[in-house]
Amino acid sequence: MKKFFIDNGQLLTVFMSCIFIFFADNLPEFSNAYLTFITYCIILLIPVSLSIYYKNKK
Repeated sequence: MKKFFIDNGQLLTVFMSCIFIFFADNLPEFSNAYLTFITYCIILLIPVSLSIYYKNKK
């Protein structure tokens, strides 16, 4: 699993962002637009952060 995130972390983020563009209406909206934006960014950056973590852990 580590090698998968190391090699494909950035590509996963691109695919996840494309999926979010199409299905963002189904995700919960908060009363604050900034909170919604921050939540979406956190979800999209999870694969990138795992990739960076496993690369630095070597």
